[in-house]
Amino acid sequence: MKLFNYHYDFIKFKLYNVNSSLLNRDALKPNKNLNNHYSLTSNGRFFDKNFDLFIDGGQNITIRSSIPYLIYGHNFKEFDALDLLKAMKSLSDLLGIDLIEAKVIELEFGAYQKIENSSKDYINSLIGLQDFRLEKSTTTMKMFGNTRGLHLKIYDPIVNAKRKKTFSLSQYPNECLIKYEIKDLKPTHLKVEDLCLPKTFISFNKGLNTHLDHLLIRSEDRYLPIDNSINHILFATLKNVEQEFGVPIYAKTVNLLKKMELSSSQKCKRKKSLLELETTYNAQHQKR
Repeated sequence: MKLFNYHYDFIKFKLYNVNSSLLNRDALKPNKNLNNHYSLTSNGRFFDKNFDLFIDGGQNITIRSSIPYLIYGHNFKEFDALDLLKAMKSLSDLLGIDLIEAKVIELEFGAYQKIENSSKDYINSLIGLQDFRLEKSTTTMKMFGNTRGLHLKIYDPIVNAKRKKTFSLSQYPNECLIKYEIKDLKPTHLKVEDLCLPKTFISFNKGLNTHLDHLLIRSEDRYLPIDNSINHILFATLKNVEQEFGVPIYAKTVNLLKKMELSSSQKCKRKKSLLELETTYNAQHQKR
């Protein structure tokens, strides 16, 4: 699985006990609907709509933004630790406060993959993720999550870009694409300065690929019943399960046979029959 354009995406971070008088209010525009929320007015330095700043009663400042969107207006590009550091320094300079020490509350990290078939077919073939549960599924997206606050979202980025009206700006290619996105709702002990270290970016890169290695993908049935008997239909089905999920069917069946209350002769006959089926179907697969 070859991925490209690894990037930090959405980040929610919080700066505590801020002297709000230091804020450059000229760079902020009050939200019409939400109290103490502000959007950005950067006079062209940033794509301002991709930004929300909130000042709570304790003088803590929370910022929500997709950083690539803030810088480029889209996220179809690599955006690594050094890019994030540069963006945060520029944003800190505009706002008049140092964001590098802010605590990370939420984080998204993503990458893209070119695929041969349509995104709908690929997404439909995703049947699970080890140690995660399916949380949402549509024809263009699936999302899995676990109890540790991690979510893996897999979706068609071209459909997403057209919905957000960033398709032209991002200049997506004509090939079929898939976007993988890890969302961490419980990043422990991470500050913005940590994300700006290359080793942290590399760690997220490896983590995303590890999760993708555990995706369960429905594959085409490679074994067909040699005849119409129920034994052959069931064994061919089991061999396809073995192919798709790596379950050692013959070994598990033999182990189960050993536990059964059968005579040695009966066990031997059944084991011989299983071995004949195993050998026959393995040979069938090798011919294909």
